[in-house]
Formats: sequence, C-alpha cells, structure tokens
Amino acid sequence: MARTLATTVLVVFLAAGWHPAAEAGAHEKNGCRAQTATELMDALKAEAGCKKMQEALDAKVEGCSCDPKGNGAGKVNCPAKDSATTQWDSDGKMCVAVQTDKDKDWNKQTWHYPADYGESCKLHIEPGSYDCTKVVGKEAEHKFVNGDAAYNNKMDSASWCTSTWCYVDPCACDKTDIAKSSWFKPRTLYYSYQQCGSPDKFTGAQCTGGTSQASCDALSSCIWVGPDVKKDAAKDGEDASGARSQATIVSSLAAFVLVLSTLVH
Repeated sequence: MARTLATTVLVVFLAAGWHPAAEAGAHEKNGCRAQTATELMDALKAEAGCKKMQEALDAKVEGCSCDPKGNGAGKVNCPAKDSATTQWDSDGKMCVAVQTDKDKDWNKQTWHYPADYGESCKLHIEPGSYDCTKVVGKEAEHKFVNGDAAYNNKMDSASWCTSTWCYVDPCACDKTDIAKSSWFKPRTLYYSYQQCGSPDKFTGAQCTGGTSQASCDALSSCIWVGPDVKKDAAKDGEDASGARSQATIVSSLAAFVLVLSTLVH
C-alpha cells in the first residue's frame, strides 16, 4: 500500500512538471565566488595562450619563480609620509601607483605603494586597502587617515594582508593558485601565494565584493554562480531557474489530494 501510494504521488508530480534536479536548481543561491584552480588555469591558458604553461601542467613539471619583470609599473617619487595617498613611511622613497580596494564592495582608488610591490616573496604592505585597514565595529567610520581610530595602521585586518606572495609569469610557473591581478589595470599581471609558501586567502576575499553579476565579472579571478542576469532580462521576466509557477504548484497539490482521497476511501 505504502509503495503504491509513493509511486502514485511521484507520477502525479512528474506529470505536473516537477523534477528533483530542477527543484534543486531553483533553490541554488546566487553569489560571487573565487574560481577553482581548474577554472583559473583554463582561463589563464586561453587568455595568455601559453604553450609552456600547458606543457608544464601536462608534464607536471615543477618550477616557478617571481616574475623578473616585477610589477612593470613606472616608478615615481613617493608623496610625503602619511600624505593622502600613502599613510606609510614613504619619505625619500620610490613608489608605484596601485588600484586598491577603497570600501567593502571592492571599488577602486589609486594609492602609492612601495616601488617593489609584488616583486619578491615577502609581506607587501597594504596601506590603501580597506580590507586590510578596517577596524571591526567601526567599518562605517573608516577613513584612510593614519592615527584615526577607524584606521588599522598595522594593516592586518584580514588574513590575506599578512601573507607572502609575488607576481609570477603564468607561462613559466606550475603553481595551481595563479590568479589575475586587478591592482595594476589596465596592465595584466598574475600573482601566486603558493610560490611564496602561503595559502591564497585574497582571491576569495575580494570576490565577496561581487554583489551582482556585473560587479562579480569586474573582479579578477571571480565567477558568478546562479542565473545569468543578461539571459533573465532577455526572457522578459521569465523565471530562469526553471521553477514551477505558483499555479502549477497549486494544481499539483490538488491532484495529490485527489489521489490520497481515492486511496484512503
């Protein structure tokens, strides 16, 4: 009796257009996440056209080094210490202009960093990064002013801020965490934490700034999970997840009740 009832109910719901996979997809949470190592490597190979990279991955060749070309940015005299775009001991030093995260949504601003930023395996300071200088409980008051109570001049607010890393040549490096940098746009640079013995906690952190598909697509090494908003718009309001309409659900439930009534009586 129980088996017959279960079979009958399943037939009714399948007839109404319900399917477990479709229902699961309808409840998948949209969001921005870091690309997996496989996704990243495939994208890098396609973009950079690296025969050497493909050969290294296929042959599992070991070897990598920090890119001898460094960050490739033009060096300039740094603004004075604690000026509006330094907030570090920059007096008498050389700088490069970097596009850093200015808020929780990872919008960009130009900041002056040490000229050797990203050129070797070490901790690279992040005085112009909101994520590295925010103070828990005072995020709304954050300002880039050294000495302000809402600015963490230790620059260690997020775990990635104190990890060692460097820029690498994706065509000459076998590391599996290589990711595209957005700090020197429009120039294309690639970084690796594995090269310097650290886990990559940065890529996942920046992807939290992708609150929509458009903003996620703008973040390097991030991918949008969920319905394609462009396709959604083209379908003129149609539910892209494939979930049943409310009317279909009601019809299915009515059929279910009818079957039960027949079996019970």
